[in-house]
Amino acid sequence: MRLNFIVFCVLIAVAISVDFATPIYHFHSHSGWINDPNGPIFHGGTHHLFYQWNPNDVVWGNIHWGHATSSDLINWTIKAPALSPMESYETKGCWSGGAMASPNGKTVTLMYTCVGDDMVQRQCVATTNDMVKFTKAHNNPIVRKAPAPLLPDQFRDPQPVVCPTAPSLPTGIILGGGDGKHGYVELYEAADPTERWTHVATIAEGHSARDWECPDLFGWDTGRTPSGDPLHVLTVSLDKRYETRYYTGVWSPEKRRLVDPVRRVLDHGTMYAPRSYSVDDRRVMWGWMNETVDAVEAGCRELGWAGVLTVPREVFPQMSGRVGWRPVKELAQLMGQPVRFDNVVKGAANLPGAGLHTHLSMTVSTAHTPDDAIIDFAFDPTLGERTTMTLSWSRQTVTIDRSFSTSLTLPGIVNRPIVVAHRDMKRQVSLVVLTDGNVMEVFIDEIEVASYRIYPSRANRGLVRVRGRDVRVAGVVREMHAMTIDVNR
Repeated sequence: MRLNFIVFCVLIAVAISVDFATPIYHFHSHSGWINDPNGPIFHGGTHHLFYQWNPNDVVWGNIHWGHATSSDLINWTIKAPALSPMESYETKGCWSGGAMASPNGKTVTLMYTCVGDDMVQRQCVATTNDMVKFTKAHNNPIVRKAPAPLLPDQFRDPQPVVCPTAPSLPTGIILGGGDGKHGYVELYEAADPTERWTHVATIAEGHSARDWECPDLFGWDTGRTPSGDPLHVLTVSLDKRYETRYYTGVWSPEKRRLVDPVRRVLDHGTMYAPRSYSVDDRRVMWGWMNETVDAVEAGCRELGWAGVLTVPREVFPQMSGRVGWRPVKELAQLMGQPVRFDNVVKGAANLPGAGLHTHLSMTVSTAHTPDDAIIDFAFDPTLGERTTMTLSWSRQTVTIDRSFSTSLTLPGIVNRPIVVAHRDMKRQVSLVVLTDGNVMEVFIDEIEVASYRIYPSRANRGLVRVRGRDVRVAGVVREMHAMTIDVNR
């Protein structure tokens, strides 16, 4: 069955049946539930995005691997699911994992966690030569038992280490897990990923979650730090806390871990389970943004889908030894005409270029550094809706208050404040703010990032108001157009 973009527009029109605004340029499933991005890979000039998908409902369950392709990260085609839970060892779903191409590029292997009726988590593979038909290995599960001290139901999310910019990293497969109190990342080696995997080492552990999920290891071997050392990065997601961290350091082949790792928050909002991949000379990352309302009661079943992915973001090294983040350059294809501004605000003023689907790039500074600069996004005084960002130079923080993001009564809504400790906060702060219906993403000086949900009313005019004693704001705002999604099943 093939549904072209016109039919997709009809599907999008169903959003009118819900009261809150919905995104148009963030990827989501055409139907059903979506969570973790899986195995993104750039193969044969095409981006292949896989994701956890329940085709039958807007809640988690019956987990498949959805599959979408694009040549430009903007125009997408939904394909038939790559993996469906059809075998006895995966009756509870085909859970998250990764993808890698063979050295000659002819075969792509998907690695995933299978879960059967016993709820034990084991590791499986499937291969393809055409990126259409994916054949599960005859000897699945490849890995049938978690290494000690991991628990059988806390051992998942295989990810191959594939990073052309850091050939010094180990060749192998990493997995997350836990013992109920601590998180671990395990390294396996496999001459052929469809055959035996050999456990090599525990390469990281932590004491702040019952287990770690969706690990990823990448980096840059050429001098990117003040000392000229390589910069290697390990990302992990903390189960049950919905927190994502990254560790930077230098990989030691002898110790099989990062030396003197420094821990940081990867995303201060609701972004979770990130996966990255190499695209030419870039590292591109996707993450999942869950609904922060009760999806069924809030109307997602009428909408037809739940869950979105962040916009793909480029991950790059900074000379400070930190990792930088910015939306991929391809996003410019969806941008409308620029509306520029350069204002000094004494009191309060609205910026030009309102809307609930915008890309705003701006600098913010204040003549009185002890003072705060306050910016209200998705602001509509008639509805009483606003998402408030406070830049505090005295506290070195950026705080996002979602207390008034929506005037709707939405069951189960979670709108906790987001506080970003920005220790590198200079007199002038650079912001890129993506507003897309009920989704917002904020990039702060390309150092900190927060992705979160806000659920404004569809009638919200999307104004941006600046408040402060003497605040200067300068930048450009652009209306964003909808991405295209063609459903080819």
